[in-house]
Amino acid sequence: MRVLCTGSSGSDRMGYLQGVEQLARKAGIGLEVCNVGDMMLDKAQHIGSPVSREKILDLPSSSLEWLRGTVFEEIVRKAASHENTIIATHTCFRWKKFLSPAFDTYYLSQLDPDLYVTIIDDYDAIQQRLEATDQWRGRLQLWEILVWRDEEVVITQILAQNFRKPHYVIARQEPPEILFDLMFRPERKKAYLSYPITAIEKEQPEQLDRVMDFLAELRKYLTVFNPLAMTELERARRLLEGNDKGTALEIMSILDDQTVARDYQSIDQSDMVIVYYPVKEPSPGVLSELIHGFSHDKEVYMVFPYEISPFLQYYCTEIFQTGEELIDHLKGSGIIGGEEPEPPALPPTDEGKEEVC
Repeated sequence: MRVLCTGSSGSDRMGYLQGVEQLARKAGIGLEVCNVGDMMLDKAQHIGSPVSREKILDLPSSSLEWLRGTVFEEIVRKAASHENTIIATHTCFRWKKFLSPAFDTYYLSQLDPDLYVTIIDDYDAIQQRLEATDQWRGRLQLWEILVWRDEEVVITQILAQNFRKPHYVIARQEPPEILFDLMFRPERKKAYLSYPITAIEKEQPEQLDRVMDFLAELRKYLTVFNPLAMTELERARRLLEGNDKGTALEIMSILDDQTVARDYQSIDQSDMVIVYYPVKEPSPGVLSELIHGFSHDKEVYMVFPYEISPFLQYYCTEIFQTGEELIDHLKGSGIIGGEEPEPPALPPTDEGKEEVC
């Protein structure tokens, strides 16, 4: 299994991949992770032309392309002798207010990854990591962070489509089991868990614990994408209470649209949508998600212990009173099997060290 893993600087994709490595070790699976940025710095040192992390992107484009090509030649050789390899890299850079490419399709065709993955994180978490480095401190405005994050997703998606391979977007705060399952337990079905986050917070905040318990139960059987792995929107709304409302409104206009698109993308990369609805207040978001899933060839299963509208029934495959009933149905239908053992937790990481290429 070969995986190309992308993400903007500050996304801490290497921190996420450390968790996947730990899971692989525990399972007795050999896994080689190649960090292209670190390998480029090491290669420059080895050939007697050292360059600092802070200055590498100031090299002439021809020098960068040569250095990157030399590293990818090495990765191609490594991958040939390893059963499982993850290549961590960028697809592009936002450096000095312009966009530059960070990949070569020739080497991608040589590597022929089975899977393309993009790691994303909340914009403020990315900003905090960038500001902790000499390389990126003060270089990017918030809108640039948001756009670069999206550019990594879109370009990786285009590459995956070109080579006819699957592409997944994974939030940094998702557990490493997500990528581990995609790589080593592909038989597990993938689900997007939809629930009324705003309505729960307004009506019955304690119900969020029930949702998380249900999520944990589902993850014993399924690979589940959780929309609350990204929590930036609520914090961005608080910026509106500050002094710089112009900046806050600009960020919100991007975040609102990106949030909707990201949740739809999570549905598109899943086999089914599971809706957990523990409150009575209507949620436009949940309704939109279940309609999107149903109309895009996904099975939609809902836990809804209230009176059921025919319009709700129309867009659902099955509706259940409790989560236990839903899980029993999935077991009885052969969609899920027995309980999986609990894998280890994500190890602590050094978020201040961020790869550059």
